[in-house]
Amino acid sequence: MMEGRVAVLNVSVLVRDSKRRTLLQFRDAFAPVFALRWGLWGGRLSTSDETPAHGAAREIREELELDATPEDFSLLDVRTSTKGDSCLLLFRHAVEWGDFRVREGAGAAYFWRSEIVRLPLAKPVEAHLVTAPELFGEAPALRRAGIGTAPGGQAPAPAGIATLPGPLQMSWEKDKLRET
Repeated sequence: MMEGRVAVLNVSVLVRDSKRRTLLQFRDAFAPVFALRWGLWGGRLSTSDETPAHGAAREIREELELDATPEDFSLLDVRTSTKGDSCLLLFRHAVEWGDFRVREGAGAAYFWRSEIVRLPLAKPVEAHLVTAPELFGEAPALRRAGIGTAPGGQAPAPAGIATLPGPLQMSWEKDKLRET
């Protein structure tokens, strides 16, 4: 079990529509990191953000002009890198085309998991696809046919990415992340 404060520096937000397709951001050529790659919404936490959920709400308002409060988010996954921990949070409301306005990046599009693995991706998306592929929705016809899944219903790892053990189940409290 992890005790105490975890250094969460970044938040990534999984935004989905009512079909469970993932809304990704296409980062523009001038992005300081992951330029011209598909990524999740979110960014660095601000000193004014009390929790990762506060940061996620702020980022979603800034990047998609969606009304959001910290209560609109659920913790899905935690990724540790040399630059600090990053939380993946789910925006719990379905967001349909026309509900948002892209304010950051070159554009946005909805994708099924089988499409996402074929895109040029930002590293955080690749990492979450490996640790928690089930978070990215798959087309109903492919799910029924078992296409795009490995034994046990797992998505295959994107090319060039090592398969890691399954995701940690995590619970989140104001300033703590704990394995459960």
